[in-house]
Amino acid sequence: MKRPELFSIAPALSRREILADALAGGSLVVLTLPLAVAFAMASGMTPASGLAGAVLGCLIVSAFGGGRFQIAGPSATFAVVLYSIGLRYGFPGIQLVSIMAGSLLIVTGLLGLGGLVHFIPYTMVTGYTAGAAVLIALTGVSDILGIERYFLPDHLAGKIGFFINSISSFDPASALVGLGTLVCIILWSKLLPRFPGSLPAIALATLAAAAFGVPVATIGSRYGDFSRIFTPSLPPLPDYQLLHDLIPKALPFALLIAVESLLSGAVADGMTGRKHNANTDLAALGLANIVIPLFGGIPVSISVERTTANIRSGASSPVSGVMNALLLFLITLCCAPLVSLIPIPALAAVLVHLAFRMIDPVSIRSVFRGQKSDAAVMTATFAVTVFLSLTTALGVGFLLSAFFFIKKMIDLASFSAIKTELSEADRDPEESDPNSVASRSIPPGAAVFEISGPLFFGSVQKFSQTLRSSMHGCRAMILRMRNTVYLDDAGIRMLVQLGEDCKKRGILLLISDIHTQPYMLACKSGLEEKLSPGAILGNLDEALAYAARSMVSPVSDEE
Repeated sequence: MKRPELFSIAPALSRREILADALAGGSLVVLTLPLAVAFAMASGMTPASGLAGAVLGCLIVSAFGGGRFQIAGPSATFAVVLYSIGLRYGFPGIQLVSIMAGSLLIVTGLLGLGGLVHFIPYTMVTGYTAGAAVLIALTGVSDILGIERYFLPDHLAGKIGFFINSISSFDPASALVGLGTLVCIILWSKLLPRFPGSLPAIALATLAAAAFGVPVATIGSRYGDFSRIFTPSLPPLPDYQLLHDLIPKALPFALLIAVESLLSGAVADGMTGRKHNANTDLAALGLANIVIPLFGGIPVSISVERTTANIRSGASSPVSGVMNALLLFLITLCCAPLVSLIPIPALAAVLVHLAFRMIDPVSIRSVFRGQKSDAAVMTATFAVTVFLSLTTALGVGFLLSAFFFIKKMIDLASFSAIKTELSEADRDPEESDPNSVASRSIPPGAAVFEISGPLFFGSVQKFSQTLRSSMHGCRAMILRMRNTVYLDDAGIRMLVQLGEDCKKRGILLLISDIHTQPYMLACKSGLEEKLSPGAILGNLDEALAYAARSMVSPVSDEE
């Protein structure tokens, strides 16, 4: 794992670069402040916990991360997870999950396993993100409508039922402020797309509500004073039952943080031409998510939106992230009375707008136009996310992805028999090649079978049935495995069983052109001894010659 990027480049930074980074970090506050508060609300936590996560997360990841531009903070991606955990276990449950996930991220980074995250199917991530966006949008809608949501369920059916039962508490004033803020954000994004419109829209909504005396809930009226954003809080000592409940939630939570953060790093690399160190980033995120809950904050990840805004603001080093964290902390301390006047429906409008931006219609259309298996994985992950839970959704997504992958490998596996002179397709133009079979014929009574694709638990039945049905009239059977690059224990067992069947019928079974991995496994399992000495040969030449010498008696056709 590389040393943190800030420590590597800090001595070489000029005053001009530091000033430019400070300005970039300062301008980034207009985005990070409303996002921190909005995502805290979506998580069912207080604005102070979101700001604590934004300040400490940005500071720690910028100081100890492996990239120049990454900005960490609370994320919409796992707000749904935090809300579900908080609903059942309160903030202590969030603390424990964050610490466990942080520990997993540190271990992953130190062991250099960050690249394993790329094995997570993108269709699964797309489905989950769309599902989370729907749930977050519904959470924001409840605040826009002025409906109290202290007991808002964490799944789609429960949320819809809650809205139906609570429609009588609809508040027109809240709806006016919330919808007005949402319209303002949308118009701003059309007119000035390079400058985030969340903070200006919130400021206008706050001024309008105060000037006209609109009776709406504000941050101050709902959450009270939050000028002290760092509240030291140790999690309780967990008992067995609590650990049993929370450990299954920590692993997918860590996966979400890692996936979003590495995606952000890839986007930053594409925009700047630089290369970030994923393992250092994961270790820094792990440290941040262990420290943050001890000070009352919610977990963080590196987000694409914050990182791209940082790059567009002219940042060139992690100094911009450090300055953003410090300025965000100072604003919270000095402007807490003003922030407390922000209407809750205005923040909910920010949440709804961000939820819609989480849904990528281009990617979704692309998946539906592609393979049906990819569309099935995405749709199933989306449905399970909105109707059940994230943990179940990831499990279903992984199982479906594995099932379709295995099926695809089985479909790619092929089997062909060559019973006469070898075809032109088998002729090798390189006469010096030991596998060349030009101008060569198969001895009478022998049959060559070409196996292509992996010989594993998914395909052995397909090969086994075909081989057994092709034994009649054979005195020697040669399995040519030049296109079989993978063999597992099920494949070994099939070959052993096939060898026993051949011995009963007096058929000589030979294997040729075997690759390294199958050969190594065959040696370890004693396959050659179980078939017959010399049954595994280097190429088809040797196998044909061996078969010609060995075929001296007719073979019974009995089964």
